[in-house]
Amino acid sequence: MNKPTQSPNRVNKRYQGGIPALLANIELLHADAVGDLSAEELGALSEQAEGALLNIAAVMDTISRLAEANAHAEAAYQVALSDVSACVNAVNAELGAAVAELSAIRSILDVEYAYQAGYSKGYDTATAESSERRPKP
Repeated sequence: MNKPTQSPNRVNKRYQGGIPALLANIELLHADAVGDLSAEELGALSEQAEGALLNIAAVMDTISRLAEANAHAEAAYQVALSDVSACVNAVNAELGAAVAELSAIRSILDVEYAYQAGYSKGYDTATAESSERRPKP
C-alpha cells in the first residue's frame, strides 16, 4: 500500500487543531526544520500548539471539577478517594508532560516566526533606505 508523502516544507492541515494536528506534522517541529517553513505555515503550527494547550487545560479543569463534585456528592454516589486520586494523578502526569512539550514546540515556532518577521522588516527597511540613497535621474 502506497502511503502519501508530505513535502518537508508543507504543513499537513488535514486536522483542525490540537495534538492530532501536531502529530501529523511532527517532522516539522524541531529547530532545524522550522527554518524552512513560511510565516503562514509557522502560524498554522503555532495555532495548533495553542489549541492543544487549551484542550489539555480544559481536560485538566474538567477532571478537577469532577473530583470536587465527587467530594460534595452524597456518600452513595461518591467514588473512592483513592480512585479519584489515582485518576487525577494519572491525568496530571500524562497531560502535564504534554504541556511542557507543547510549550517547547510553541516556543520554537514563535522564535522562528519572530526571526522571519524581523528579517523581513529589516530587509524592507534596508531596501527602502537603499532606494532613497540612489541618485534620481
